[in-house]
Amino acid sequence: MGSPTNESNWQESFDQGIAAFERGRYAKAEEFFLAAMKDAECFPETDQRLAKTLNNMAALCHTQGKYAMAEEYYLRSLAIHERNHGQEHSEVAINLHNLAALYSATKKFEQAEPLYKRAIEIREKLNGQDHSDLLPVLTNYAQLLRRIGRDTEALVLEARAQSISSIHKRSPHRSR
Repeated sequence: MGSPTNESNWQESFDQGIAAFERGRYAKAEEFFLAAMKDAECFPETDQRLAKTLNNMAALCHTQGKYAMAEEYYLRSLAIHERNHGQEHSEVAINLHNLAALYSATKKFEQAEPLYKRAIEIREKLNGQDHSDLLPVLTNYAQLLRRIGRDTEALVLEARAQSISSIHKRSPHRSR
């Protein structure tokens, strides 16, 4: 069980890790995220802070080209989210998309594609067919399809992304 000290230490380390990552200070970010992970390991299994920290550490490793480490962290984060939330949760969709992007970057296209599809399915089920949360997944999936020569399918996804983008560019506060 996490103590109040662990909780405040985790938050401080996590926030400093994000700040360092955003400034491109990757060694410092890694140091802070590792400290945050150590604190989060003390929290109950249902606590989401470990999964959140693992996901950010994975993103850091991905950015640095440390793909094997990134994969390990993404998979651990995904397992925690699936265990705590089930298969169809927004956090699961985020992890699936992140892992798919990693697999795309490392040319593991056959592993990436089903993850993109699953992330899209979850986001559609939770938020609807035209939600803006679909845009990055549709765009990245279309890029994967182009890389493997499936241009017709990519065009369909790109058109859908454009349509969703157009919907969300309209004023959300129209009077009726």
